[in-house]
Amino acid sequence: MRAADAGPEDFELMRERQALARDGTVMVVLTISRTTGKIVAGPDLISRGLVSGDGTSAHMARARAELRTHLEQSQSTLGWRDGRLKNELIRALSRYFLDEMGRRPMVVPCVMEV
Repeated sequence: MRAADAGPEDFELMRERQALARDGTVMVVLTISRTTGKIVAGPDLISRGLVSGDGTSAHMARARAELRTHLEQSQSTLGWRDGRLKNELIRALSRYFLDEMGRRPMVVPCVMEV
């Protein structure tokens, strides 16, 4: 495709891909109890384009620990029944990576209830 043939959607797609390549992506996987709302497993972090290695880097370990502490402290005030959990995951991780690494990865939350 030539640049002359590209439409506005194509340029937007290219901007999004450039941002992902520059800042990376982090997926956070968290399992909570459907009955109690408490954390059963996780949070587990999977990154692409943010840190190298197998996800056991110091940044990822600190991010995971800080996120778990933050969630445990916030759980009593926020509650997780009304869908605020995903927004809180995105907000907390975005703030962590911006403060610690100066980067803004796309944060993709995956919350499972068991």
